[in-house]
Amino acid sequence: MLLLLIILAPLLAGLVILVLRRHHTRPKLLCPACGGAVEVDFQVCPHCGTALQCSCPGCGAAVRALWRACPRCGTVLKEVRDED
Repeated sequence: MLLLLIILAPLLAGLVILVLRRHHTRPKLLCPACGGAVEVDFQVCPHCGTALQCSCPGCGAAVRALWRACPRCGTVLKEVRDED
């Protein structure tokens, strides 16, 4: 019985660590409009329909709706959103 415990304890501990690491590595994002849970690659919020991503007018790269500038080309995005 002790031998079985010695063998299974590290395996069980490793499984617990694996599950905990996997759970914490997934980014948790919230919709800026409704606070609903969204994934990184969502284009719109499934809860309220708010756009989460759009395209940079300068280079066409995907940018998040609340970003003030494009990280690829530096185009200021705030003024573009305010004009809509």
